[in-house]
Amino acid sequence: AKETHDGPVPAGQSVALMNLLRLGYILERPDWLEKAETLARLLAEQIKRTPFGSERLLAAVDFALGPPRQVVILGSLANPDTRALIETVHRVYDPGRVVLVLDPASPTADTWRRETPLLSGKTMIKGKPTAFVCCNMTCSPPVNDPELLLKELKTQLVQTPSGGR
Repeated sequence: AKETHDGPVPAGQSVALMNLLRLGYILERPDWLEKAETLARLLAEQIKRTPFGSERLLAAVDFALGPPRQVVILGSLANPDTRALIETVHRVYDPGRVVLVLDPASPTADTWRRETPLLSGKTMIKGKPTAFVCCNMTCSPPVNDPELLLKELKTQLVQTPSGGR
């Protein structure tokens, strides 16, 4: 039996669906997005019967319906400027957003760049922590000022409210 009812702890099916969607967008894996769509179709009847017990499933479906919105932050987590950019991202509620943080000095940074199309070609501005706000894999110019990042996040949300659905 597979638990599909979201209670205080999200059901495994809800978590699996959201993970397939997020990873499908991050890694540009259409096959994973197709599997997520199949899973959502299998769970559709349960959502119809008990929508109030399917909150995380509904959130995943909502995420799937909109254009993927992403933020890439480059910088060391030990750097307060990187942390300020991350905190700024969390100031704007957007459950349909994927956030990737990469420390370019990490020994695995090159592997992550090769394996993750969204990270490819992105570099820090003048060696400072930098953020890229993207929608449908198209990014706005990079910023390293938290206030400019906040403005860009709000602009993106207005341009694609609720994921543009």
